[in-house]
Amino acid sequence: MISLFYVKNININLSHTIYIQELKRRNLNFLKIYNVTDLVFKDLKEILKNSDYIFFDNSLFSVLFERKWEYENCIYYKKKETKFYELCLNYILDSKLPIIYFSGGSDLHWFSISNKYPNFLKNVDVIVWQFDNFKNSFSNVEKRYKDYWMKEDENKTDPLKNWKFVTQNIKKRIDFQHCISEQEIFTKNKNYRFWDISIPGVNYKTRMIAKKLIDSSKLKSYPFDFSENIIKKIPRFFKTYSDFKKNLLYIKLRRLNQNFLLRNSKIVYTCGSGLKYPVRKIFEIPAQKAAMILYGNKNYNHLGFKDGINCIFSDPDDVLNNAQFLLKNKKVREKLILKCYELILEKHTLAFRIDTLSICLKKILKNTFHSAKFKNGNYEIL
Repeated sequence: MISLFYVKNININLSHTIYIQELKRRNLNFLKIYNVTDLVFKDLKEILKNSDYIFFDNSLFSVLFERKWEYENCIYYKKKETKFYELCLNYILDSKLPIIYFSGGSDLHWFSISNKYPNFLKNVDVIVWQFDNFKNSFSNVEKRYKDYWMKEDENKTDPLKNWKFVTQNIKKRIDFQHCISEQEIFTKNKNYRFWDISIPGVNYKTRMIAKKLIDSSKLKSYPFDFSENIIKKIPRFFKTYSDFKKNLLYIKLRRLNQNFLLRNSKIVYTCGSGLKYPVRKIFEIPAQKAAMILYGNKNYNHLGFKDGINCIFSDPDDVLNNAQFLLKNKKVREKLILKCYELILEKHTLAFRIDTLSICLKKILKNTFHSAKFKNGNYEIL
């Protein structure tokens, strides 16, 4: 039996939260799932006695190091005292049972977790992560694309060091990329889209350079930053709401805003910063039937994204030229949209992720699992 532990996050629109819902829905006979918040400590002890493997995700760390930022980038937990989660996590790590760790929600440079748990990865038997095909270093990022946070400090480690540590010390790895739930897939055909190109998301330097070029042109672009600032202020008017309810409202408004942008833009540009991380937007954009321009490289080929076939790879400086080309060539744009949409439906849905994860977990219990990863557009389980 595999026992999966997590802490419920109220933002249920993330790949590392929706997977729990789908696993619960399937009710797999070899997997039991526990929200740590619902447990008492003696329950945890009993559960571990009857477990062959422990499976826990990044929420057990995130709930400890949650920062009280104002809405933006906040992790939203309705939780008990932090000491309770520390006690549970320490007991799990000290249990001597084989560990499956799902790192979803943690960028590669955060893998050091904190100084309090610097060596826990050494005791992990299987890791579920998204970086097998995506190794990079702060030093490889061009200076003009380098964000202020791209440096090592007491909490961040160069992603290349973490990639090497994981691949050298954890031989059993499951490639688990972001994914799209059934509810997020736009099934209608929308002939009219007002905005020519839009650039949603965090203001990485790569996105800011692209935005500056688009703003200097005559192309119509969705005012994403302006809309986000408005959304950030709206919950404050609900003075009778608790902070928890305000956060929940903020999450819902942001999701509505992004869906509106994606469904009303002909083209959307995205990137995973100068590090070219495989962010969720590379799946969200084609799922909403917009043409995607991506700051990509050959690593993305493993996931099925191919330059000129189902999307356009572009440096931020070339986004305007590529956008103008796609706007002038509607047939090319529509072909890219169709091919990328088909790729999402075939390889990047929540159902596909859980299908492959379930196969891997069964093989782990039988001691026949070796590896699972995307390779040249296909998912291989060995």
